Amino acid sequence: MVAHSRYRVDGLAIVHNTADCSDLDHLHPVVLGLIGCLSSLGIIWCPVRYAFVSPRLAQIAVLFVLLNWPTSLGSAIYLFVHRNYLSGAIALLWPLLAGLIGIPGKIGVVELALAEKIGYVDHLGNVMR
Repeated sequence: MVAHSRYRVDGLAIVHNTADCSDLDHLHPVVLGLIGCLSSLGIIWCPVRYAFVSPRLAQIAVLFVLLNWPTSLGSAIYLFVHRNYLSGAIALLWPLLAGLIGIPGKIGVVELALAEKIGYVDHLGNVMR
């Protein structure tokens, strides 16, 4: 049930919905826990990412990256329609923010390991013919 409180301003009845408070007020501990968990997983993944290279998982990861922008755009539109403007702005900018706060890696090392795994180069980095 939604709680309402009524205010009168110049003879007009204004209904203030007290259930429309920011989602961030209620999700603050959850958001902090999620950020902490994902940061910990990112730190744990740092030494593993150069030892484990999978072409199949790389193909699957491309789908997640491609769906990142449409998902964030759809989430932002939904949140804006429901008047959660701060959450909508965060959802809209999340793909950019996630790219900025990610732990950087050595792309050339991963690229060479992936090329070796699919048979494009040998273990010395020479192109196979």
